[in-house]
Amino acid sequence: MSESHSDRDNPLLRPIRFVKGVGPKIAEILASRGMHTAGDLLYHIPSRYVDRTQVVTMEEMKDGTDISVAGEIVGTGVGFAGRGRRRFEVVLSDGTAVLRLKWFRFQQKYFQAVYTKGTYLLVSGRVTRFRGEMQMVHPSVEILAGEGALSAEAPGIIPIYPTIQKLGQKYLNKIIQYALELCLPALEDTLPLDFCEQHNLIPLKEALTLLHRPSADTDLFLLTQGKSAAHRRLIFEELFFLELGLALKRQQTVREPGLALSVPQGFRSQLLKDLPFELTQAQQRVLGDVFYDMESGHPINRVIQGDVG
Repeated sequence: MSESHSDRDNPLLRPIRFVKGVGPKIAEILASRGMHTAGDLLYHIPSRYVDRTQVVTMEEMKDGTDISVAGEIVGTGVGFAGRGRRRFEVVLSDGTAVLRLKWFRFQQKYFQAVYTKGTYLLVSGRVTRFRGEMQMVHPSVEILAGEGALSAEAPGIIPIYPTIQKLGQKYLNKIIQYALELCLPALEDTLPLDFCEQHNLIPLKEALTLLHRPSADTDLFLLTQGKSAAHRRLIFEELFFLELGLALKRQQTVREPGLALSVPQGFRSQLLKDLPFELTQAQQRVLGDVFYDMESGHPINRVIQGDVG
């Protein structure tokens, strides 16, 4: 796929392999999910979020919840997960309970060098119960300087993205942040400002920033439920342009010549008389619309639906 000079000048249209941290091999993986340009990365929307502003103790962990906990590594090891797969496991403790961290995609030398006994971690992700023990698979991890040393640079709310093959969350977050830095200055809103104000919609730049870089005071419930102002903006826009496309198609259809079928005089009244039941007002209105379409001399594109009973 070749690109023009103008495509390179427009950050949104820049081929995805030129985004910092991507390259040709990763570009192929992203292309399999329909992402070909830097702008496409902006619309890889998080599926959920983890709140790092509320760190809980391990004894407070509940099965199936997204949480953040901090603790000390008390053990590590490589084990087998069945079907020839291996896993790297870290046992984390905060003195109230333990949590097993598990990775099924890892570089053993790197993990053994980074995750050593006595190291303090802040981990975020979904905790589940497995064989009576609490675990977190492929968590988001930050290494702490020591006990209780939560980094001030750690983001408060972390976006969790839909999985793309072997690409980790940390990596996805990184390249999407690069794409934001590259594209946001050049991003033009697709809807006029007065139209957005009329329909209570936030600007597109604000929506994408909120989704990928939520501030610590963002309403986490609305984010996770897909009901935030940012989600509403993107949903409205998608439906708006879908309806606009259908309207343009209908307009084009109306201009096309077709076969006009005249309805004989008295045909409608005779049809209604022959029916073993009486049509409702809505049914009579639809029948009138169909007859109108038949006589219009243009192709008909109509769907009739109703209850059976």
